[in-house]
Amino acid sequence: MMLLKIAFRNILRNSRRSLMTMSAVAVGAIALILFGEFMAYLVVGFQTTTVEETGHLSVFHQGYFEFGAGNPAAYGIGDYQTVIGLIQDDVILKPMLRVVTPTVKLFGIAGNFDINASTTFLGMGVVPSDRSRMLLWDEYHIQRGGGRVPTELGLRDDTPTRGVIGVGLARILGLCKQLGVANCPSPPVEAATVAPDAPGPTVDLSELARRDRSAGQASGEGDVPRIDLLAATAGGAPNVLSLYVSKASKSSTIHSSP
Repeated sequence: MMLLKIAFRNILRNSRRSLMTMSAVAVGAIALILFGEFMAYLVVGFQTTTVEETGHLSVFHQGYFEFGAGNPAAYGIGDYQTVIGLIQDDVILKPMLRVVTPTVKLFGIAGNFDINASTTFLGMGVVPSDRSRMLLWDEYHIQRGGGRVPTELGLRDDTPTRGVIGVGLARILGLCKQLGVANCPSPPVEAATVAPDAPGPTVDLSELARRDRSAGQASGEGDVPRIDLLAATAGGAPNVLSLYVSKASKSSTIHSSP
């Protein structure tokens, strides 16, 4: 008891020094609490984004990570419906399942031949309805708490020719104005004409793109910005596919219906 009295008198003897000490302790405690909350929010935010993009569990063909980059078609899951059925019927996993959906990834060249612009891309095909359900995952109440808003995918299951591209790809391909992207400059010069000595494949791809555009206009897609994707088929042969762009998002990956 005597020690407490002495300590209390010591505090009151120099009130200014005691006040500064308590203030320093309070500021340090507040800083630690705020930093801890910030780190916790980063962790749960990263977990939420991961589940939205890839889910809790991803299934790959054996050897995909070692050899799949050189031959992705050989290391894909051809009969994926059977795999989905096995997962959905699993006794342990079935009560915990909400969405089981296939995805496909591809690499290639995306081009807007109206302005002779092209660049490489990483694309992913998804089932839009399943992906929209994944975007609603909010185990930590980040969305309902006002911290973030789920992104509208902009795709439908019945429109396999439509897709969403990243803002960077929209800028490179000169689609900022058509897609209404803010803070995304348009090319400073008009599209250059093809030089007489330009390589043959560029002219051929442009001609193929024009034929595809005619088909798209006939199907009612003519009023939507369009790009052409050059990628390899499952058999390894190159192929050109037309993609009608619904919108541009901050993601750098092309999304489309598989």
